[in-house]
Amino acid sequence: MSRINRIFITMALSLSLLTAATILPERTYAESTSNSTAILNEVLQYIDAYNITDAQKEELVQKALKGMVSGLNDPYSQYFTPEESKAFQNQLNLQYEGIGIETHFEDGKAAIMRVFKGSPAEKSGIQKGDILSRVDGKAITDSSLVQKYILGKAGTSVTVTIKRSGKLMDFNIKREAIHIPAVASALLPGHIGYIQISSFTSKADEEFAEHLSKLQQRGMKSLIVDLRNNPGGYVESAQHIAEHFIEKGILMYTKDNTGKLQPTEIQNGSSLPMPVAILVNKNSASASEILSGALHDHGIATLVGTTTFGKGRIQSVIPLSDGGLLKLTTQQYVTPNMTDFNGKGLKPDIMRTGNNVQLLTAMKVVNNGKLTVTIKNNQLMAFEDLTLEPIPVIQKGNKVYLPSRIVAALTNAEPKWDKTTQTLTLQKSDSSKLTFTAASQSVWSEKNETYLELGAIQSKFPAFQWNYKDGTLTLQIG
Repeated sequence: MSRINRIFITMALSLSLLTAATILPERTYAESTSNSTAILNEVLQYIDAYNITDAQKEELVQKALKGMVSGLNDPYSQYFTPEESKAFQNQLNLQYEGIGIETHFEDGKAAIMRVFKGSPAEKSGIQKGDILSRVDGKAITDSSLVQKYILGKAGTSVTVTIKRSGKLMDFNIKREAIHIPAVASALLPGHIGYIQISSFTSKADEEFAEHLSKLQQRGMKSLIVDLRNNPGGYVESAQHIAEHFIEKGILMYTKDNTGKLQPTEIQNGSSLPMPVAILVNKNSASASEILSGALHDHGIATLVGTTTFGKGRIQSVIPLSDGGLLKLTTQQYVTPNMTDFNGKGLKPDIMRTGNNVQLLTAMKVVNNGKLTVTIKNNQLMAFEDLTLEPIPVIQKGNKVYLPSRIVAALTNAEPKWDKTTQTLTLQKSDSSKLTFTAASQSVWSEKNETYLELGAIQSKFPAFQWNYKDGTLTLQIG
């Protein structure tokens, strides 16, 4: 899925030493200047007095600062110039300048999967499901081109050509400053609440509280919190969100440069008496791991997905006098159960790969093994305006097929395809097996994907119920 990329600017400092024929006079410095900084001032003064290039002192200082921070050999510490600091803060709070759409690029097409409310795109009439064909006359042939052509300075205009129902339509849209909500939600079948947190912005905790309250008012009986691809953000936001689940207890233990382990405690939180699952993957990092680790260790949530990033370090963002920022690692932390996952990641309780497989698994986990889903036009329904990967439903004659990895998630099984015998085996957790063959037309393979015929599944797994009509597939388990 193509989203607004998070851009980090890095600059390298290279120094060349030249032997000069002219010996430059020494300069004197105030005794109050420390030895560590005096040499920097000394070099700057020599450069200012004798350098024959056009180098600017401000630029040299910025490069020196970057080199200094780089010398820490810490991938998370960074110096930002005044210009870079604005971009960093905008990125941290999900702000950019554009028209307000989210796309998914597949089979050479950029489908518009989400139009943000109140955005220039929505006001102009762009709709979810439109195909982004051209921008200012330039064809969109790659996912990277969407951002390259769409993003631009607020107040400037862009002409977007979309395809809708086979017809091309042009929209002239003026770019604006866009704030992407950090939190989105939906109420799924079975009264399952779903909250997606894309980043822990400074307002993410407030957004979470609003969505949680609305879901509770709509009769939510269980909850899935989606932290996949969430790189982290403000620790305070993660802590405030944790307070909706933990009445009183340890959020984490931290250690600064004194080496003393200190607990971060929640004193006046609340509880959420219902089944909770948290979706995580390899891009769930930092504050995502703080929240996941705390709710897991307190026995509140089941983790579903793949091993997390493994960033048990906390950075402080320090404003500097020149308008720049210093992002500096100042603490390390472990989970309430003293799990040090830095560089290793948190391992989920239930390992699953594939976005939709993880999601369907979590839905079953919080709903006592029961599940009802509807797939229309290859999209999971009931997720409102959220962007999800498509699930291909294929009809061949009077037979309907679904990807085997989806069927495996629904039946708590692991799929194994034998290319030689053209046989697919679903290995269930109770050691039983379900076997399907291409010869019987119960399974077929195409483009490294295997598909199972739904009638064949139901005959061997009666708990699997399905109905397909007019392009809409309804599935029910349990």
